[in-house]
Amino acid sequence: MTKCSVDANIVIDILHGNAAGHRTPDEWGGILELLDDLDKKRVVLVVPSALFVELIPSHHAPSAIANFFRVLQRENVEVVDLTVPVARRVADIRDRSIANGTKLKTLDAIYVATADFSRADVLYTVDGKILSNDGKLGVRTRFRRPNVVS
Repeated sequence: MTKCSVDANIVIDILHGNAAGHRTPDEWGGILELLDDLDKKRVVLVVPSALFVELIPSHHAPSAIANFFRVLQRENVEVVDLTVPVARRVADIRDRSIANGTKLKTLDAIYVATADFSRADVLYTVDGKILSNDGKLGVRTRFRRPNVVS
């Protein structure tokens, strides 16, 4: 079974149903396909507990937040806490991104480190800095836009 992770920007678009139109039709289609794969238990989804920091309650409908929390309780979803080993990996990833000339923010590095620590095959993101660091951070996880659902 494929193990994948998503960046907060993907989750926020899901909560809003892409109402702001931030995603292209291909990207949104990839996100919907990923959700369908999650519903059909064809994928395991890995997310860091830091995701909760980025989900500002006043920015989302209470029903959307409640639905999302129900999704996080599924057996094919893993919420990974920021442990000392993960935090050390975050620091290493940030250091490598600086050396690559595309410094990742701490929260972005947490998503990358969590995906890597959990042995996720892919981290779906639309973050240009994360995508530009693909193959340069010493992680096994690959980074892809959501329109490239595997």
